[in-house]
Amino acid sequence: VEAVAERICSGGSIQLKPRLYRLWLARFLPAVSGVAPNGISDDQFGAIVALLNFRPTPHIGARGAEWALVRRTATDVLRHIGSPAARKALCDALPLERSTEVIDAMTESISGFGGEATADLVQALESVRAIYPEGLSALITLLGDIGDPVAAMPVARKLGKMEASRRVKRGPGDHLIDQAVTGAALLIWLLIGIGCSLTSVWTTAVCFAFGIVAFSMGVLLNCMEWHGRVCADRLELQSRLYASAVHTLVNLGDLRCIALLMGEGFHRGVYAPGRPHILRALALLLPRIGPDDADLITVRDDPTILARGFDRYNDSLTLACLHAIKQAGSPLYLPHVERLARNTWDRDVTWAALATISVLQDRFRAAQSGSGLLRPGTAPVDAGGTLLRSALAGGDRQLEELLRAQEGEQ
Repeated sequence: VEAVAERICSGGSIQLKPRLYRLWLARFLPAVSGVAPNGISDDQFGAIVALLNFRPTPHIGARGAEWALVRRTATDVLRHIGSPAARKALCDALPLERSTEVIDAMTESISGFGGEATADLVQALESVRAIYPEGLSALITLLGDIGDPVAAMPVARKLGKMEASRRVKRGPGDHLIDQAVTGAALLIWLLIGIGCSLTSVWTTAVCFAFGIVAFSMGVLLNCMEWHGRVCADRLELQSRLYASAVHTLVNLGDLRCIALLMGEGFHRGVYAPGRPHILRALALLLPRIGPDDADLITVRDDPTILARGFDRYNDSLTLACLHAIKQAGSPLYLPHVERLARNTWDRDVTWAALATISVLQDRFRAAQSGSGLLRPGTAPVDAGGTLLRSALAGGDRQLEELLRAQEGEQ
């Protein structure tokens, strides 16, 4: 096993049984847990990382569970090593893992590093291309549990670009359906051959047409069922990943990602796969907007973008948008909120819209009064800082001339 491990380090292939690799990895556990974590050479460390990232090909079959135990043992070894290189190797391998047992071990190991693992997790999140729902969901959830706000923007970007893989594993029932369709087609063609030898030409033509129609319908139904399973599995994977991303964004609470989420959620198609989850994240983050957060909900290309969140089928999102507009929205939202108040469908939305209208009107009047200050029509040349002066250009006046009673009142 030592010789094969050296060959792995030099770029060779992994060919032995997984049990032997587990025995080889287990030899490092006492060494690194005691006094000599640095006793592992670079070649041995490379072999451990290679075994951690090894994924068996489909023809291995039942050995997949045994290889999962090999990766679990490699995870324990890297956790005991505890170096930055070991931490990075675990973070890079987590989004590509599918075994629940190995994912739990990796998550526990990475959590022990604390906030030091945030940068490595973010790099692994942004570099992964294919989507494996189990490992990537665990990585995103782990970022939320660590609680470093630096990870909010990368998660939001990944949330906008996330798409599940089209590759879906076929189960035993799929092969049975294929065999049933093939057998039915062969039986139909056999009946056609018997009909050709025993009956007339017209009967043979009718049997031939019936066989073609039956075979075509069987193939079409099989394709439709396979496509339906693929779409259902893709939606399930996407739902799991999006739910993890929303949970992480809410836990991190970084409001700077709201503008990115608004652009991804409001400008997508109505039936886009990730849109409901993005809108759910907005419904949970927008109520945290305060009076000083106007720049977080302002988009230069669309100054009234929050008005796109008024949805009669999503009261929570509508109320969240109204709260954000009331706290820090511009008076440009006033026509949209007035239209919402006239065409509302819920009492809570009605009262929230009316309260928002009152605030927006006060904000509009304050902006108007601030832009129209009182000033003289013409600026006097020799004002000299004089605020009040007589209209006549006369000289000094006596007090009796300035203040005197009208005639008839003496």
